[in-house]
Amino acid sequence: MGVTSGTMTALLDRVEKAGFLKREKNPDDRRGLLLRLTPAGRHAMQWLYEQFDEAIRDTLRGLPHVTPDELQTILGLLNDSLDREPGTTEPGEGR
Repeated sequence: MGVTSGTMTALLDRVEKAGFLKREKNPDDRRGLLLRLTPAGRHAMQWLYEQFDEAIRDTLRGLPHVTPDELQTILGLLNDSLDREPGTTEPGEGR
């Protein structure tokens, strides 16, 4: 994700404090932790997926002229751009 361990720890602290996840000891690796969604965390994820799906549907309704092949190309380009390091032009470049 491109963040430091300290940043990730602080983020997880906030999410845990909000009641969306809990940390458990990893029985297979004493140095690690397992993160488990709580019922509230599962509910929040379901809500998030529903909002995402609705946003996608609303956007696609506004693009009736885009063919499935064109959409596949657009989504492929978007996926490639998300795989790039900031300031680079090729997926995985700079890693």
